[in-house]
Amino acid sequence: MLAETKAIVAKVIDESDNPTAKACTLDDKVIHSLTTFPRIIAQQIVEDFVATVDEKVKKPNAWLMGTLKRYREGIANGEDLATLKVSDVKNNHYRPGSKHQRKGNGNVEEYSYDGTGTQDR
Repeated sequence: MLAETKAIVAKVIDESDNPTAKACTLDDKVIHSLTTFPRIIAQQIVEDFVATVDEKVKKPNAWLMGTLKRYREGIANGEDLATLKVSDVKNNHYRPGSKHQRKGNGNVEEYSYDGTGTQDR
């Protein structure tokens, strides 16, 4: 499985027109982590990575490991990962499994302060 994953990664990167992606060398930890996904999903992740990586990504291995972590979270949340992308056409990165931040903190009571002195909550 490791050899197959390495072959998928090499093929996708070699076929890319993205010079930043071609300059990336994915380490063994990333390759091994990719083997934990079905091959079609691993290929999709690498294809999306190659399509979106640019010079702003200083640590491509760490960026991809973060993406894999979010995909695992997405699996745990029951998301259909076969239809997901790492990013959309505007290069906005998708975060599978990410938690949407709520406004306010549910553990803190809302209060107002009129600026005239101390006020009890």
